[in-house]
Amino acid sequence: MTALVVALLGAAPMEALTLPQALERALTRAPRLQTVRASVQRAEALVAQSRASWLPTVTLSGTYTQLEGNRGLAERVLLPASSANGALQLVFPLLAVPRWVATGQAELGVEAAKADEDEVRRALVSLVGRAWLTVELQHALVAVAERATKTSAEQLELASVRQRGGLGTKLDLVRAQREVKDNEGRLARARVDLVTAREVLGVLIGAPGPVDVSGGLSLAALPAADALDEVVKERPDVVAATTRVAQASRAVEQSWVDYLPTAAVTVTPTAQTPPTPTQPALGVTAQLTGQVQVFDGLSRSALRKEREAALTAAKAQAEDVGLRARSELRLAFEVLALREEAAAAAAASATLALEAEALARVAWKDGATSNVELIEAERSARDAETLAQAARTSAWSAKLDVLVAAGRDPVAR
Repeated sequence: MTALVVALLGAAPMEALTLPQALERALTRAPRLQTVRASVQRAEALVAQSRASWLPTVTLSGTYTQLEGNRGLAERVLLPASSANGALQLVFPLLAVPRWVATGQAELGVEAAKADEDEVRRALVSLVGRAWLTVELQHALVAVAERATKTSAEQLELASVRQRGGLGTKLDLVRAQREVKDNEGRLARARVDLVTAREVLGVLIGAPGPVDVSGGLSLAALPAADALDEVVKERPDVVAATTRVAQASRAVEQSWVDYLPTAAVTVTPTAQTPPTPTQPALGVTAQLTGQVQVFDGLSRSALRKEREAALTAAKAQAEDVGLRARSELRLAFEVLALREEAAAAAAASATLALEAEALARVAWKDGATSNVELIEAERSARDAETLAQAARTSAWSAKLDVLVAAGRDPVAR
């Protein structure tokens, strides 16, 4: 039953994406990015709400009244049995400085939310890039395990032939059989890791199933290592922290507007039927109102202190973000240099290990050595190839880390 399920899953078509395609898919479909985009939309809605508080408003109202009959004195009707009244109220804020300032601060909130979105995009690019590289690495490790399995199977066949011909021993045959089983187990584990990596990549980009990789790997040019300060300033998280400092600073600087008066003009055209002595058939009322708060129980001074505390916290957070960003970028450059050196050494080691394996196989066929030396050479070649592939992927991952730490698009355009 298990084999049938595995066969059915393996037979299902699987989408294969290049790194640019995977990143593009993640940036359009990933659920975590949709969440932060909703935050940007909310910030924009708050700006619209704040702006609406100082824009003109129009209100239309109407009333119909039905009494038991006409009311009045003697034959004079003061309130008719049926009456209708309509009014159109137009309010024009003339002086609303606190509301104007609040709108400006809300607009800075939109900028900060957009910077947060860019930061989430940066983190998502890092996750997707690493997942794509992991799938690519697992393909390489599966290929190494397949080659090792094929090589050990050939050795087993040759060991069987040598034993039947009286040139080999039972011990050589058992050793060869054990090596085949060991490599088959390694191949199965490598395929499990490949399946897992595909699933992880599919989840990250919002795909309904596992996703494979295709195409070569090409990353964008790295930023200059001697311009870290300029590079760090462009990082989304640094931009977001700087924007919040500006927002908090503006709130403190503009605290004086809380003491300003407010004023508005209200114009109300009315219609009345039937008209009354106090309410004509058509009329207009205009009002100019003003308000200034004389004593507020020290709430405005307390509000300023709250804003000052928020500014202090924003400055501390911005400093912390800047320090971590610089450290991350410096570390990324240093790790890249070391990983490239390690990848070069691992590649050279794998080349030498394959050469040693070939020499050991010739010596064993000529009867100069037992298959112990050959098995050891094959294991050494397999392990060296595995390390070389891992080191190569690690170097590519380090390049990706540099680009992500710099807030750059990692894909070469």
